[in-house]
Amino acid sequence: TNPQPGQVKRGIDFSPGKLQLTAMKLIDTDHAFYQPLWRRIAIVAVCVLWFAFEVLISHNGLFRALSGGVLVYTAWTLIIGWKPGSQP
Repeated sequence: TNPQPGQVKRGIDFSPGKLQLTAMKLIDTDHAFYQPLWRRIAIVAVCVLWFAFEVLISHNGLFRALSGGVLVYTAWTLIIGWKPGSQP
């Protein structure tokens, strides 16, 4: 299906006369699932465990970098840079 004018689909604005790329969020912090603090901490804790496994046991450089990047992104998005949304 073709998007309507002004509708943003997959990070692209299809308004008439302009084509504008917009940033896509990997984690939608406005979703109600991420509102409880314990869930956000649990997600980051799983990422810490994954990173620790890659550093201490696996020693695979690619997955060490991947898990470290995921850890930094989730920690920044869900804990450090958290801005409470409009959801209760």
